[in-house]
Amino acid sequence: MLRALSAASLSRALAGRAGVVAAVTPSSSNASFSSAAPTYDYRRLKRRSAWFEPDPEDIEKFVFPRVGHGKDWQLNWSLNAVRVTPQNLAYRNLHLAGLHMFSSSPKDAQGRVIIPAGAAKHQSYVVESDEGAASASTGGFSALSQAEGRMVARNVRQHLSSIDRLFVHDGAVGSGEALVLNRAITDSPALAIALSHVMQRARLGSPADFGHEFVTLLAEGASAADIGLGKVSGSFSVFDPQERVLVVGGRPSVGAVVEAQADAANYLLATTPDAAFPLARSHVLATPSGRSVLFGHPEAIVCNELVSAHNAAWGKQGVYRSFGGVVASNTPKNYKYKRGDVVEESGSNSTLTTPHTALQLPCIEHPTGVVFVVNDKNLPAVSKGDAAKGAKLFGEHSPIIGISKEDAVQQFGAMLDNNGTKVFLVNGSKGASQVSKAIIAATNGEV
Repeated sequence: MLRALSAASLSRALAGRAGVVAAVTPSSSNASFSSAAPTYDYRRLKRRSAWFEPDPEDIEKFVFPRVGHGKDWQLNWSLNAVRVTPQNLAYRNLHLAGLHMFSSSPKDAQGRVIIPAGAAKHQSYVVESDEGAASASTGGFSALSQAEGRMVARNVRQHLSSIDRLFVHDGAVGSGEALVLNRAITDSPALAIALSHVMQRARLGSPADFGHEFVTLLAEGASAADIGLGKVSGSFSVFDPQERVLVVGGRPSVGAVVEAQADAANYLLATTPDAAFPLARSHVLATPSGRSVLFGHPEAIVCNELVSAHNAAWGKQGVYRSFGGVVASNTPKNYKYKRGDVVEESGSNSTLTTPHTALQLPCIEHPTGVVFVVNDKNLPAVSKGDAAKGAKLFGEHSPIIGISKEDAVQQFGAMLDNNGTKVFLVNGSKGASQVSKAIIAATNGEV
């Protein structure tokens, strides 16, 4: 951890290097050590030696360096490599009890973390690869110049570097041939809990050797005006494909963060030869009678048939799920909440973020059908379509950064033909219950 040292502090540090206990004379400079030490719930964690108790004011000895939760020099240097310098403490994949402890959000009797709903509006940007380049490969998202994009990233890095306590979550979006490693750095313990639910696990090892393929800088406390995007009124995300950096800020909802991470991972898949083909804005369902990929349904359906929510990838072996959790606002009344579930509340409405383990396998066989929810009152509840219709609807419902819409449509159509996958249309203008039944019927091929 890097910080300025006075002459007296430097002499004490050199005397106590390599873990040697050094004697010091009590002085006013001791306050710098005690003020930097956070307070913890020691009644629960006092036996965990990795947590540091605050140094007393009259300390006469200290150990240098001190390594434990929040103080890991390898993690600090790896964060410096992405130009984020922790001001004090940085935690990597901290356990739920620790994140609960640091979160100021209220917890209910079930152990759920209750947070205010994120901004109602979200704006997504993609940084153009070259100044003045056409935005044909931005997936339909708004384009930012390199100068604007780099300015936003620089300002968010400065914000995160000024925070007393950072939370790092190393994980993956996807698995198998669709695996994309991601390091997320945030100033919010509540969002860190949500990330731990949604992102898939990955082999961690040393922080410096994690090998992330893109970095997410998640600054809940930085508004658009703070970082130079004054024209944005809500939350925002900015993805720089060249730098492989995703910036999210402006009090985003968990759903907005998940979509932004999916878009960044999809870019890497779409531009990598022989990688799985990304299925943006999709859910994957599996029943004993069939398997389907669902498009055009904004909400994930929390049910036993749900394999993957929000995003997936179609590879040589089948369909890979991107996330290990789900963000849903249609939670069934009989749903059994788990300790650590994150609930975003806005009036009488709420959105749940929770791990989803209905099916443990990260991959299922090739889908027997793809289902598109379309708002057309002239259609029956569920009907069949052809591959050309399915490819066209895919281009309308699944934005992918890095390839043109025409190329995406062509590749998806080829996947349908090569695997004999059928196309089904569900009338989304019906009631929610009827739409859900029609989706399951289409998954089973009951049309």
